[in-house]
Amino acid sequence: MRNQTNTRSDKLITALTRRETEVLNLAARGLKYDEIAKELPITKDTAKAHMENARHKLGAINKAHAIALGVTFGYVRL
Repeated sequence: MRNQTNTRSDKLITALTRRETEVLNLAARGLKYDEIAKELPITKDTAKAHMENARHKLGAINKAHAIALGVTFGYVRL
């Protein structure tokens, strides 16, 4: 199980939820929000919300940056 927090420079990163991690991994595979929604199954808006939460928690400026940070912190496996 993951630690509750990781540190990134001077920011504190809260651990991602299972669903946020799933959405991040599917996005890393190139799936769009509607495809992620069908895969999980959740709504497209819920998929977007999970990505936004993950992006915020990781301190990323956009989805691509969140995926890159997800790889760095071990949330995303390529």
